Amino acid sequence: MDRLAIAQGANKRFFHELQTTADPAGIWELWTTPSSWKAWDLGLADAEFDGPFVVGAVGRIVPKSGPKARFRVIALDPEQSYAIRTALPLAGLVVARSFVGQSPTIIRHDVHFERLLGGFWAGLLGPGFRKALPLTMDALVKLAAGRPEQ
Repeated sequence: MDRLAIAQGANKRFFHELQTTADPAGIWELWTTPSSWKAWDLGLADAEFDGPFVVGAVGRIVPKSGPKARFRVIALDPEQSYAIRTALPLAGLVVARSFVGQSPTIIRHDVHFERLLGGFWAGLLGPGFRKALPLTMDALVKLAAGRPEQ
């Protein structure tokens, strides 16, 4: 993994794709178990979630820097993709994770800021998120494949 990689796009809307040999079921399990997110999402100290991972379910994330925030599952196609929205003051952050290829497995992580102050938050948080996303996805697939982080 190129440690200088940055997610494609602009600060307000960006994505990263990664080809992997990791088992898709293992990736899906990590994606849909918020308590595991801190093991591979480099920006999180913790995530809390009660109940099943279904559309409308609500959880909480604790960033390594910044206040706790609530998120809601807004879309779900089991074993294929999902999206969550985190509330920001007068804005929202939408994160979508999906499988976009098979044989080989390709995963994609999309991020965008929305609503009235989406542009403000994109300018504040987007550059750091774009730099962290490739490293975070690399940590995810290593964990799913049972390989230690480097």
